[in-house]
Amino acid sequence: MSKRKSQRDSARQGAKSAGSKQSGGKRIIMEKRSNLSRNLFLATLILLITVVTLFLLLRILGSSKAVPRYIFIQEDSLERKYETLALIVRDEHIVKAGAEGEFISEFPQGTRVAKAELVGRVVGDNAKTRLSELNKAESDLIARRYELLNAEEGFEGRRIAEKKDLEIHSLMSRYYAIDKVKERGNLANISAALKLLLEQRSSDLRQVKFRDREYQQALENYENIKSLLANAAVSVSASESGLLSFSIDGHEELKIEDLQDKEGPELYELIRDCSGKAKLATGKVDAETPVFKIIHGINQYFITFLPAGLADEVETAQRISAESLDYGFELKRLRVLRAEETRQGTLLLLKADTGLAALSGQRLARLAIKLSSDRGLKLPRQALIDFKPGQVEAKVKIVSGGYVREIQVQILDFNSDYALIDNPEDESLNSGEVIGAATMVVVNPSAVKDGDPIDNIE
Repeated sequence: MSKRKSQRDSARQGAKSAGSKQSGGKRIIMEKRSNLSRNLFLATLILLITVVTLFLLLRILGSSKAVPRYIFIQEDSLERKYETLALIVRDEHIVKAGAEGEFISEFPQGTRVAKAELVGRVVGDNAKTRLSELNKAESDLIARRYELLNAEEGFEGRRIAEKKDLEIHSLMSRYYAIDKVKERGNLANISAALKLLLEQRSSDLRQVKFRDREYQQALENYENIKSLLANAAVSVSASESGLLSFSIDGHEELKIEDLQDKEGPELYELIRDCSGKAKLATGKVDAETPVFKIIHGINQYFITFLPAGLADEVETAQRISAESLDYGFELKRLRVLRAEETRQGTLLLLKADTGLAALSGQRLARLAIKLSSDRGLKLPRQALIDFKPGQVEAKVKIVSGGYVREIQVQILDFNSDYALIDNPEDESLNSGEVIGAATMVVVNPSAVKDGDPIDNIE
């Protein structure tokens, strides 16, 4: 009995074990199927995202396709600029201190003075105390003046100051745009010009009469001390009428009469020799120390060299213009006195009747000489196809009969931005297409193909 019961129990356990094994196999199969379905879903989803992404990228690339731009070309001249270093020659007269002491000027550089007019004083050691008193009185006067500029009674002073403020702002913009490491010479020139403008601004403000009791007392004190100092100082007057300059460089003896017939190599070396920095009379001076110079007349002369091959063009122009690269103003209608080819390049001798005050502190000036070429059909240089400097021909795309046509043209002249073109001498190269004034040209030729109808260009 017990034996049969044991056999039944064994049978049940075997059946149960077999059932358990069968159930585990089904679960594994179901998990594999589930994993496979999930993997297929993820793969399908990734593929779908990839397809959608590619589609969107193609749409974006298609929408950013360059849109062709057209212009009607016109006949015009082309301006080219040549940056150069020019020697400045003027009629200059040196004035020496005449006594030992400290030189004090009455005017800022760039002021026009009359012959025999008092320009400054040399203060000896016996008047140093009085000089300190004068500096203190002037400081008090300036401080009160600037207080009044911001008050109601400072309207006239603000109007005068604003005239110089525009020039100061322009120079400050150029100052901050300069590479402080690579362009130290230009930095020094602009710094000197800024200092001069501030001095001239202060000089102009001294002419304003403020109706203020405290200011009047400060002004009276300043004038009294100045009068006492004048009795103990040596006066220095202008030897000629002209423009005042404190920049002494040792080349004031240069005269245009002596230079205008010199050979190119001599003038080239002279420009190199004049590259030294000018000196200003500061601190203590002796009787033979040059303290300022007078620039007589209204003219100044520039001697410079341009690239070779420009002499005929400059002589034909007779008058050209230039831009001061340091200060940003234009020298208009420079008269060409000499233009010839030398081994050093095209030698130019130019006469100017403007810019004298601004350049009064310089012997060398960085100029951009502007030359205008003959007239022709002017278009942006980017519209040229397969063009490199030195070539005389290129291609452009024009619109003719509603279609884009690529034609060959002759290059008359060019600069960094524009080119002058004309039809080539052999017009058969153009397949019958001729370019002229008011012809429509494609500015960005890579945006269209030869033969494209402009109506279908998006």
